[in-house]
Amino acid sequence: MAAVVQSVRRSAAPTRHSRRPALAVLPAIDPAALLGDRGRIVVVAPHPDDEVLGCGGLIALAAHRGMDMLVVSVTDGEACYPGHPTWTPHRLRAARAGELSAALVELGADTAKTMSLHVADGGIETCIADLTATLAATLKVTDLVLTTAANDGHPDHEATHRAVAAARQVIGFRLVEFPIWRCIETGEPHPRAVRLLLDRATRHAKHAAIRCFKTQTGDCEPPIDDPVLPADVLVRFHRPHEVFYL
Repeated sequence: MAAVVQSVRRSAAPTRHSRRPALAVLPAIDPAALLGDRGRIVVVAPHPDDEVLGCGGLIALAAHRGMDMLVVSVTDGEACYPGHPTWTPHRLRAARAGELSAALVELGADTAKTMSLHVADGGIETCIADLTATLAATLKVTDLVLTTAANDGHPDHEATHRAVAAARQVIGFRLVEFPIWRCIETGEPHPRAVRLLLDRATRHAKHAAIRCFKTQTGDCEPPIDDPVLPADVLVRFHRPHEVFYL
């Protein structure tokens, strides 16, 4: 898992030559159009923090509208620092769950229900059928379900998408994808990509929520020298918009 995280992190880091106009040409979507009249918003995240990085702004907007919300953590994110003498999987499980709770408070979504499925971090691909069955028993046709993109470049993210997509075939809910690690700054934009513009208050809330994930930014005790989310990677999540694939 460490090698996977390092690889996708490097590909996500912006460079001086990144062609940001590829993002600028994406059509903008109104929050009301994205949220629609669904009875509940459900975010299925491979790891605690993916929901905030990918759609923290939308979560804040949905909470402001008073929507019911469920945040599903497929794994506990316990394998991000294998071999670390202090940040062991046992300690990371508890820490990342607490970070998610704090982040939801920052987004105004403290009343959101949360569900942890405790699938092994790095092992979602081996239990897609079981995950699909769990999601099919949990989700409703009236839900708006958000999850990581089909080609996000991380095995757990892509496996989570496959399970959610399979559950959709059973239930028929509306599915929206969000990219985390896939590089969307260069090349042709995704054909179904749109931008959700975030106002200043929503951006502020999202930034505060991201800071709650101290084990991922390295701002923890003891500190982590090579965190999953260093400053150069966080730049992409501090933009005034979020990208979704409809």
